Amino acid sequence: MMCLLDKPCTILNKPFHFGGTQLAAPPPDNPLVAKASLVFVRDTRTYINTLHFLSVAPWDLNQMQGLAADLLTWYSAHYRNCISIACALTQIQIRKLDPDDPLAYDTPVNPPIAGTLAGQASPGNASLTMSFRTGLAGRRFRGRIYNPSLSDALTGDDDRVASTLVNTMAVAAIDLISGAISGALLGIFHAPKETPTPWDNTIHEVVSAVVENVVDSQRRRLPGRGR
Repeated sequence: MMCLLDKPCTILNKPFHFGGTQLAAPPPDNPLVAKASLVFVRDTRTYINTLHFLSVAPWDLNQMQGLAADLLTWYSAHYRNCISIACALTQIQIRKLDPDDPLAYDTPVNPPIAGTLAGQASPGNASLTMSFRTGLAGRRFRGRIYNPSLSDALTGDDDRVASTLVNTMAVAAIDLISGAISGALLGIFHAPKETPTPWDNTIHEVVSAVVENVVDSQRRRLPGRGR
């Protein structure tokens, strides 16, 4: 099969340009969806929790500022109580997923707000996951965030996490789903890939969350990945 210059074609179900260069995935495109990034710092390392929120109308700057404020309140009231004092929230970033109106709002958390868990911090890759469920089967309909920093005082030699921390994480998850954010719903967003699917740029509302009592492992990402 031949490709004309600058004209995409499909070979073996994978999109290519002339010369065999694979096409990049298109940018996310749903003006009803905002991506929120909570940026944490622990010593020289940066951790990012990414969440997506659905609005009934296209996002504007005022609503994005309100989302950042609601997330800061949620973090201060609930999520920080799950995190080691060695780790602190330093910034909240909000992005409207609309290439035609790419609004962005960044707000520093000054001074940074550290977690409340005392004791020696666990290794940097040790984590506890907050898993979000939409009521539909399949991995594409689930999402998760990683606790950016645990405390060794609440983890055992068998890699189990104390029930007090699991319960605190569960309360934070329930509040995020059901009441912390005004005018928007937490959702699982399906970003488009190189090969189109029917789910591209759609979002499904999160209806429940699961916090297991087992230490998980965070993957190392390139700087800025996930923001």
